[in-house]
Amino acid sequence: MKILHYKESNNFLPSKRILKAIIDQERIFLECDFNTTSDLKDDFDVVYVNNLSIQARRAIRKLKSQGYPIVYQGNSNSENFRNTVRFSNLFSGLYRRFIMSSYSLADAIIVPTQHNKNMLRSYGLTQIIDVIPSPIDMKRFAYDATKVEEFREYFQLPVGQSLVIGSGHAFERKGILDFLSVARAMPDITFIWFGEADSKALPGKVTKAISQASANVIIAGHIEGRIYEGALSAADVYFYPTYEDAEVDNVIEAMASTTQVILRDIEVYRPWLSDSESCYKGDTNEDFVTLIRDSILGKITGTQQAAYKIASGYTYEMCGKLMKRTFEKVLEEDSNEH
Repeated sequence: MKILHYKESNNFLPSKRILKAIIDQERIFLECDFNTTSDLKDDFDVVYVNNLSIQARRAIRKLKSQGYPIVYQGNSNSENFRNTVRFSNLFSGLYRRFIMSSYSLADAIIVPTQHNKNMLRSYGLTQIIDVIPSPIDMKRFAYDATKVEEFREYFQLPVGQSLVIGSGHAFERKGILDFLSVARAMPDITFIWFGEADSKALPGKVTKAISQASANVIIAGHIEGRIYEGALSAADVYFYPTYEDAEVDNVIEAMASTTQVILRDIEVYRPWLSDSESCYKGDTNEDFVTLIRDSILGKITGTQQAAYKIASGYTYEMCGKLMKRTFEKVLEEDSNEH
């Protein structure tokens, strides 16, 4: 079995998240001895693609017409598009139709969570949809005192300062407004949000809230590598009050760092993460203030070890085995049809 890993339109993809996913997938292919190519002129048996672009759709449609089975990486849905950049709600219906026109070409779709599978099923997609979580390199997120020191020096934070961090694009959907509101209610604690916050793309109420953030808030922008890994290890709490998500990579990274995780109680975490067992969940900003304060003061039992155990299961080897099964199923169906 030889797989075409379609990457032709990477230069059209501004999302660092998607590019990171492509790198992860290439590592899976390498570590699990997949036979792959990215050359359309090569011989191959099945096509794997995670590019949602007009160019990619055109190329995949052509490959489909030539009889190649198609496996799409389906990490997007229209609900994830809402409450993000300017005019996202206005164009969410159009985005959904674009997603459907791409995913409908697939013989199978790989999604990172059961929630995303349920969303795509609700769109009427009936082909194979397999849940395969993103892998994590546990060594990267193991506690490293040097990384912690580098992080503290970068932000000039004194040892002993209580710290809460969150991460992701500074979208309303991801809970940035709630993050800022909770921070304002806890002025003795430093809150840092890691993620892109481009004022040209964000709605006015989000840019205004960021510009008026309380003095204990740092909007760090997009930072990864040793500084971010050090931040996860140094933080007392990883707080992520997102309203909707299809992926959970950032949460798994926090879990791998044995940082206390506090989340909004939404569908994507059910039943994967249990409240008071592998994380703490809240519904309102008042809930979050109480949970953060109680966690830092040691008034509630930490859930870090249970969370770490869950994260440690998402190995590249495990994800590779699951992906191989998906490719084999698609090829088996294709051979039965012919």
